[in-house]
Amino acid sequence: MNKNKLIILAGPSGVGKGTVENILFADEKLKNILKLSCSATTRKARQNETDGIHYYFISEEDFLKKIENNEFIEWNKHFNNYYGTLYSEIKKINKEGYLPLLEIETVGALNIMKYYNDKNKKNAVISIFLAPPSLDELKTRIKNRGTENQDEIDIRIRKAEEEIAEMDKFIHKIVNDTPEKAAQKIKEIILKEIEEKDE
Repeated sequence: MNKNKLIILAGPSGVGKGTVENILFADEKLKNILKLSCSATTRKARQNETDGIHYYFISEEDFLKKIENNEFIEWNKHFNNYYGTLYSEIKKINKEGYLPLLEIETVGALNIMKYYNDKNKKNAVISIFLAPPSLDELKTRIKNRGTENQDEIDIRIRKAEEEIAEMDKFIHKIVNDTPEKAAQKIKEIILKEIEEKDE
């Protein structure tokens, strides 16, 4: 089984990435294979989020120092906060014998794909874009979670339109009609990909 790969799961805010991930990590076959990569961010923790599990919550000053020291495989600023994937996190997961799953924003995902392409390791990345059934459905999902005001919802919808426009740059496109169906499709993709040898 080839675990020398990493999985990118991208998609607009509110599409249901977290719910799909919960199903994947509860799966008997996948829970011994996958490990969620913990990104660093300067945003404040939401209710029920734990430092070191959901994100590494760090100050903007610390984040900028890490950029200066080239500690990120990718980083980005969106919704007025910095987000990034640390090289050390990927190495740690690989060392533990797991396949890293990165839930990241689309620009960051494209940067990682470019990084591996530049190193002629295109096959190391399993890129998956999780799309909503429609923009109207996405608006409803964001409103229903009740964590953003109307201005923030409008910003997220505009951002979602930009991200959906980049969808074809990903190897796999999954529409999240229901989290269970989407998770099953992603599970099939992961198991098929890790059975394949590197070229």
